[in-house]
Amino acid sequence: MSGRITPPVDEAQLLPVYEGRGLVWRLLMRMDEAIADFQMMRQMASASGNQQKEGESLFRLADAHYWKLSDKEIPIAEQYGQEAVRLAQLTGDQRTAARYLTSLALVDQTRGDPQKADRKLDESLQISRREGYKDSICENLRWLGSHAYFLGEYEQGVSLLEESLAVARDINDGFAELLDLAFLSLHQASLGDYAEALNTIQEGVTKAEERDNKFVICRMPNHLGWIHSLFGDFSRAEAYDREGVELAHTYGQIFPEISALINLGADYLGLGQYERARSHLEPLIERIEVGDFGAHRWIWKPRLLNVLAEAYHAVGNHGEALRYVEESVVTAGATSMQKYIAKGWALRGRILAHLGDAGAAGADLQQAFALAEKMNSPSLIYPIAFDLGQWHERAGHEREAAELFGKAKATVERMANA
Repeated sequence: MSGRITPPVDEAQLLPVYEGRGLVWRLLMRMDEAIADFQMMRQMASASGNQQKEGESLFRLADAHYWKLSDKEIPIAEQYGQEAVRLAQLTGDQRTAARYLTSLALVDQTRGDPQKADRKLDESLQISRREGYKDSICENLRWLGSHAYFLGEYEQGVSLLEESLAVARDINDGFAELLDLAFLSLHQASLGDYAEALNTIQEGVTKAEERDNKFVICRMPNHLGWIHSLFGDFSRAEAYDREGVELAHTYGQIFPEISALINLGADYLGLGQYERARSHLEPLIERIEVGDFGAHRWIWKPRLLNVLAEAYHAVGNHGEALRYVEESVVTAGATSMQKYIAKGWALRGRILAHLGDAGAAGADLQQAFALAEKMNSPSLIYPIAFDLGQWHERAGHEREAAELFGKAKATVERMANA
């Protein structure tokens, strides 16, 4: 680039140009181009002895490889994180130390250990707050907030993401802002704040279109489909999820596409199309298992297995239903996905109750209800309260049954008035 400018520009002056252009490519989700520019940034930082920017380039490279969302990219991201570790140890640079912790946390996340990732993110956040690194503060808050969703800590997630969003806006990081809006809407809907969630989604869609971020454009219809399904409006949910599939096809975004396809299977189930749901979802299991999907595999799998278990239960194949729900509970437990642990326990309880194992069914349903209440998520609480109420009713526990039916009714009313 400098060879085409007269007089030639010093490479140190070009370094921020490559960094800035790389960040634009990142916003557009064109990670190969971003990686090429961040490689140039690293080269120039190293040649000019700018160790702080060299450390920054290593984080940028690790982050771009992470966002390729591929299993084979994770060792590369980890390698850049480890190089940043060595540089930080050599120089004592705190920005590099904060950044490498975030990079390695994302490796932990991809490998299905969000709690291990959170320990690194917390350490990085402490350094970043102490030193005033706003970009790093924003990054760590966002990933802590996204992991809070998996861990069922929705109120904490809202707090973390609202702070991350404020910092993203303060430093004009358009990519971070879009991701914060996407994750925030999930927490808001999980807590029953549906009007807020819909406003957040609309803001995210508008800004993603302005910034030409295809990933978020394709992802948001899935959020809308999920919210409508919570209210039993499966026809509307299906329409949004089909839109998500079509947009993903148009823009070549496979990750939002598979999320939308899983949602569609749940929509068919809600519409009573049990065989259609089963035949639609079963091929997705193999696709997820053999595909190159990074962290998304462990994020998708418990939901997919749970919906399949429900489809088999609905048509009376309780053996297959139990097989799928057992796998769902194990998979969700391995990655601490609290929502799907609760949903799996509840579904297993319903199946066991149908099969006449009242003791085991009651234990599962009680565990599920306690976990749902702990998460304070109305869309989880009301169906599990109703199922547990039915279990108590069959057992002749009239007072307990009445309390749970009342809880389910009050929760549905709360949802309707949100």
